Amino acid sequence: MLDLGNNNLTGEIPSSLGNLKSLTFLQLASNNLSGKYLSSYFGFTNTSRSRKSRTGMIVGIVVALLIILLLGCFLLLLFWKCGHKGYRHEVFVDVEELNPGDPVLYWPTRKRVALGTARGLEYLHEHCNPKIIHRDVKAANVLLDEDFEAVVGDFGLAKLVDVRKTNVTTQVRGTMGHIAPEYLSTGKSSEKTDVFGYGIMLLELITGKRAIDFSRLEEEDDVLLLDHVKKLQREKRLDAIVDRNLCRNYDIDDVEMIIQVALLCTQSSPEDRPAMSEVVCMLEGEGLAERWELWQHVEITSRLEHERLQRRFDWGDDSIHNQAAIELSGGR
Repeated sequence: MLDLGNNNLTGEIPSSLGNLKSLTFLQLASNNLSGKYLSSYFGFTNTSRSRKSRTGMIVGIVVALLIILLLGCFLLLLFWKCGHKGYRHEVFVDVEELNPGDPVLYWPTRKRVALGTARGLEYLHEHCNPKIIHRDVKAANVLLDEDFEAVVGDFGLAKLVDVRKTNVTTQVRGTMGHIAPEYLSTGKSSEKTDVFGYGIMLLELITGKRAIDFSRLEEEDDVLLLDHVKKLQREKRLDAIVDRNLCRNYDIDDVEMIIQVALLCTQSSPEDRPAMSEVVCMLEGEGLAERWELWQHVEITSRLEHERLQRRFDWGDDSIHNQAAIELSGGR
């Protein structure tokens, strides 16, 4: 793991770092993209302000440059598009922020976003050395260019991890509803925490709803989008899952396939989740049936065990009440 967080870096911000490209060159490559945008894109603006020192900015620039070096032309193309006249603000749209009356992302576009995001995460996990764990995968961090091609954005929580390591332990960061359970309980993040976040992002993409929504308590007990979708999937009410803004203009078989991929990605155990390369294959029509059959078996077994324990708990609770009633009604 490469961690520059506790090195107490001081001094002027360097114009170059080892063999990395200089800041001057990056400014030219990004078409004079402002430092403010670069900071916000990589997500370290708040960190720099909170520390009120140059240390945070230096660390942020080092991490940003390393990510730029690893991602190469993909990010340079992104910066060029952002800095190009007429596209700095209009090109990118947060998938999650569409409101009634806004242009709707039609179903074919949502499928492209799902696959494009999966390929982006696959690249970070399996084709970078050190590999990059994003740690905040969600719909709001998926950006779209003018051709509606997906770009994974906001690397503010990203970690660079030695390819020989399976996980890294850090303070828990991220967005509630998207954080994998093992990361929340142990602080250990890995590629599989990104896979979990990607699965939640797929559900956001299909439903048009947020990962956590307390307004759902008015009608049901499921605050989490994952639980809400699981319930409807068990009841085979797939049409009730899909964003109503699509007005039924979608392929129900595609919907079922992407829901299955999402549920495979959001399994409780990280070992059971697919790698992003496997997710790409499943979205392209390979290897889903076998994994889904196994998931159904595990899910049914888990649910039956939960119901058995619930009945035992209810029985024990009733027994205590009955015993208390008998004692109270005994002889005096």
